Amino acid sequence: MTILAPATVEMTRSLYANVRGRRRAVVEATQAGVAAGADLIHQGLAPAACGRWSVTFCDGQLLQPGDVLVEIEGEAFELGVAEDFVLGPLGFASGVATRARAFREAAPQGLSIACGGWKKLPAPLKPALRAGLAAAGLLPRLVAGDFVYLSKNA
Repeated sequence: MTILAPATVEMTRSLYANVRGRRRAVVEATQAGVAAGADLIHQGLAPAACGRWSVTFCDGQLLQPGDVLVEIEGEAFELGVAEDFVLGPLGFASGVATRARAFREAAPQGLSIACGGWKKLPAPLKPALRAGLAAAGLLPRLVAGDFVYLSKNA
């Protein structure tokens, strides 16, 4: 999650001061892939006005170049703020989903693939990795349900 400091918000506001009126922006796919991260894009996380967002995709949806993922309406300043809260989570989760799907498609039928690497990521990145894995049909753990893990170093 990105937190904009008040000075950053004011700088962004000053950059767009002469751009008047409401605008519409879209986030669209630039290449084929798998969409992920719809639940990570929350307007409530933005510390300032960020326009109105409309998520137009579902996690796991196959994308083609030009497919619209998010529509944003607002003042130019609001679009600039929204960019900080939409592109990062969406790009990270969708990138993971696209690559994870390639692994899943290359695996033999019935083979279960898990990714335990999320444990080593900084906490703010874990939800995006998990969203990408889920969108591609991969598991974040080796087994479903409760289990006891005995470390080799225990």
